[in-house]
Amino acid sequence: MGVSYELAPLFCPIFFLLFLFSLTIECSQLLSAWWGSIYSRNFDMTNLITNTIGELIGYFIFIILRPTL
Repeated sequence: MGVSYELAPLFCPIFFLLFLFSLTIECSQLLSAWWGSIYSRNFDMTNLITNTIGELIGYFIFIILRPTL
């Protein structure tokens, strides 16, 4: 139970920062495709959503395992 109380106040700011990180990566792929340096990359909302979910899962695993590290 202590882990859920610890995560509650941090969830919104962390979610926002992780979403911005994923959005930055997707936008850089879009811009690089426009500039012609990467031809196989595209901006995809599915990637943005799954990357953010994966980052949140990784963050939660870090919070859970942090006391043992």
